[in-house]
Amino acid sequence: MQVRDSIGCIGRDSIYVIKKGNAPIVSFTADNICMRDSTTFVNTSTTDDGSTIVLSEWTLGDGQDYTPASALQGFKHLYDTAGMYRVSLHCVSSTGCEQEYAQTIAVYSLPQPECSPVEACEHSEVTFNNQTQSEYRVKAYTWQIDQDSSAEEHPKYVFHTAGTYTVALAAETVLGCKDTISKTIVVKENPEVKMTISNTCLHDAIYINDQTEVSPSQTIISRSWQVDKQEVAANNRITLTYDKEGRHEVKLAVQYINGCRNEHTDTITIYKKPVADFTIEDACLGQEINIVNRSVVYADSLAWYNWKSGNYHSTQASPNLTAKDTGHFTMYLYVTDRNGCSDTAEKDFMVSMQPSAGFVYAYDAESLFAIQFENQSEAEGCSYLWQFDQLGSSTEENPRFDFEEAGAYEVTLLAGNAIGCTDTSRQTIYIEEPAVDIEIVDYDLLPQGDYLRPRIQILSRSNRDIPYLNFEIDYNHYTVLQADSNSLQAGTFKSYLLSNLIKKSHLAKYSCVEITTPYDQYKTQTEPVSTCILLGEDYVVSEVFPNPVSNSVNFWIRTDIALDVALQVCDMYGRVLYQTETTKYTNGQYQFQIPAETWASGVYVLKIVCNNVVELRRIWKQ
Repeated sequence: MQVRDSIGCIGRDSIYVIKKGNAPIVSFTADNICMRDSTTFVNTSTTDDGSTIVLSEWTLGDGQDYTPASALQGFKHLYDTAGMYRVSLHCVSSTGCEQEYAQTIAVYSLPQPECSPVEACEHSEVTFNNQTQSEYRVKAYTWQIDQDSSAEEHPKYVFHTAGTYTVALAAETVLGCKDTISKTIVVKENPEVKMTISNTCLHDAIYINDQTEVSPSQTIISRSWQVDKQEVAANNRITLTYDKEGRHEVKLAVQYINGCRNEHTDTITIYKKPVADFTIEDACLGQEINIVNRSVVYADSLAWYNWKSGNYHSTQASPNLTAKDTGHFTMYLYVTDRNGCSDTAEKDFMVSMQPSAGFVYAYDAESLFAIQFENQSEAEGCSYLWQFDQLGSSTEENPRFDFEEAGAYEVTLLAGNAIGCTDTSRQTIYIEEPAVDIEIVDYDLLPQGDYLRPRIQILSRSNRDIPYLNFEIDYNHYTVLQADSNSLQAGTFKSYLLSNLIKKSHLAKYSCVEITTPYDQYKTQTEPVSTCILLGEDYVVSEVFPNPVSNSVNFWIRTDIALDVALQVCDMYGRVLYQTETTKYTNGQYQFQIPAETWASGVYVLKIVCNNVVELRRIWKQ
């Protein structure tokens, strides 16, 4: 060492120094952390002279020191409070060289989440107030509300069921420090406010009812209505009436005894009502009822119609109803538009029996060409108009008309009642010159003790009814005369049993009958209408009647002995159409009928075998 003083004098001295080694290179790492997190210290110290670090002493800045067993061992330390801490590390090497290093680390404070409220009402929106305190800016919030989450600072939520729920709020600062708070929130029952509105039609009373469903554990302590923002009565029902169309707001607020209050708002529109109107005419049974719908509907012309009257019903705008019951009725029309507004109209109408015109006619005995008409119309309270071709007319119910000569005439009957129900029957009648053609089909004498009663069976082919017949009976030259007032209708078969009795005689061999009529001048045959019978025969087979036949072949057999009878019908080609087995008959008279509906027109032969004796009858089929 050399030293110079102020006057320039110089002094020198020297010593010998022994170097043990180099000082250690001291360093460590430690992160800035958040409260409640442990700081990890990592000793990164080294040496450059080949020595080793044998001792590390830590001063942690919070009044605590730490000397690890292994000099380079890392460790964790938890600081109790947030703040800035000066941490130093003193290291000693194996050569005894020392060195110290210090740095400042930060322990950041946590955010302090806080929120309110702790009570809410179901069905009502609750806003959660975020009251978090933090030394550093909060960059994110996370809410967990029941099963839902939100990142909003002040979220809104609706609890739909009363009960106890957990609400958690987590806050994170820009330094990454997080903390969470959980709170229990009690959700109280809230009125579920409902209202019903009867209708919203002009001039109608509109009934609005509180339909809030009250929980068994609660009581409504207040109720208020507002109509167009004006307070009205606090009852559970209000009644409104409007004389103008328009829109109106109705609000109902209901509060429970637990303090929960809820409200519901509806907008009602007042609509113009439809006007029901129609015309209806009296109708005839079985015909369509004439109904014209004259209703006026204002709601977009859309309406529902309901027509009712006894058994009549329709939902069509223009109904198609058929009169099916007679009497006096009232038809009701109910008209409802798409807004539920309705109106009703009613009209009386009557349904009358539909006349069923019809008539029959017959020749009148007083004149050859006069016809007596019989009205067979089915009607009540009807009037009638007859038209006899172009010859005349009548309003009588059962007129008689003389056509004066033979010919074909169109006769029309119009039957009508007071309300205009009508029906027409029209027939062409043919008036012919009288033609009398009668045939005695059978004649016999029926025993009555010691007497005989004549019976005559007659077929009339006449075109007129014969008003009466005269019978002349010849019984073995004993003559009996009798007139029968019973008419013989044209085209019919009739049996006459005379009232006059004839004394039996064992000597009698025959008996004959002859018939005369008041129209004999119009007979078609020249021979008398007569027949005879043999009185000594064992049996008699009649002729076929009527003949020509239409639907059946008829004949009879009179026998006084046991008789075996078999029948067979053949056509002109010998083909068998009908056949019976032999049948036994005792004494008596038997009627036979053979069906002939399916036979073609033509000639057929009926073979009748009686005790092996064959009788043949020729049949004409029309």
